[in-house]
Amino acid sequence: MNTLTTPRSSSLLTVSRAAYSRLGAGLAVVIALFFFAVSARAADVLQLAPSYKAVGKNGDGSSYTGTVTIKIISDTTFSIDWKIGGSVTKGFGMRMNDTLSATYMLDGQPGLIIYKVQSDGSLAGIWAIKGQPGNGSEVLTPR
Repeated sequence: MNTLTTPRSSSLLTVSRAAYSRLGAGLAVVIALFFFAVSARAADVLQLAPSYKAVGKNGDGSSYTGTVTIKIISDTTFSIDWKIGGSVTKGFGMRMNDTLSATYMLDGQPGLIIYKVQSDGSLAGIWAIKGQPGNGSEVLTPR
């Protein structure tokens, strides 16, 4: 029987070539599955509607409506433009699973919105602006 021995402290580890070969084959399968899972996840491309109707509430309770356009930049990032009244606010976002987050500037202050993708394709979000009390909410419905 052919064996491989490796010194380990004062004892020896003895493994037959056949067992060593099976161990190597098993390890190769595990590595292949890992890379398949990683490449399958990387192929999970962000898919969003290009345009949404926005309905929201400000931190003070007042309501607003508008439109939002989204442009995919990569498999996990996007640009987002809110047109509320006569002004356009531009932002940048990314996603993790079914959660989207985006940053933007409003009146010179940074803001952050976090959306959760709903089963009907709409996005339900909560947002805040640095230095302002409270937070707002917003629902985007695909147009």
